[in-house]
Amino acid sequence: MTTSTPNLSELPLLPGRLGDPNRVLKTDPRADPRLVAACAPFALDIAPPPVPVTADSPLQAKLD
Repeated sequence: MTTSTPNLSELPLLPGRLGDPNRVLKTDPRADPRLVAACAPFALDIAPPPVPVTADSPLQAKLD
């Protein structure tokens, strides 16, 4: 029995942000347009700003 590396073109396309990290609610074809319209006035249909800290941030920055 041999193992081989899977061809990336053969892998299934994952849904939502798992398949496309740049996808947001307003560009997700699975989203109900009424839900997108209801979320738009509150800017919930777009990606949030990046978080100010990461795993590599200093401890004090994480605590703040």
